[in-house]
Amino acid sequence: MIKNFILQKFVALLWFGFCLFFFMVVANHQTLQYLFSSKSEAIQNIHNTFKPLFYRNLRA
Repeated sequence: MIKNFILQKFVALLWFGFCLFFFMVVANHQTLQYLFSSKSEAIQNIHNTFKPLFYRNLRA
């Protein structure tokens, strides 16, 4: 029982971190590119991929 509870908390924290990472890439990709200049191209590619998912045009 305790192992399942700890595993659930661990998975929840991983999911939260995963979502936070993608939000940071979409919202602040230029800051991340400055901080991690060696991974600049990868950050830009992730930003270009996920930005349309976060900022959709809701007008149909």
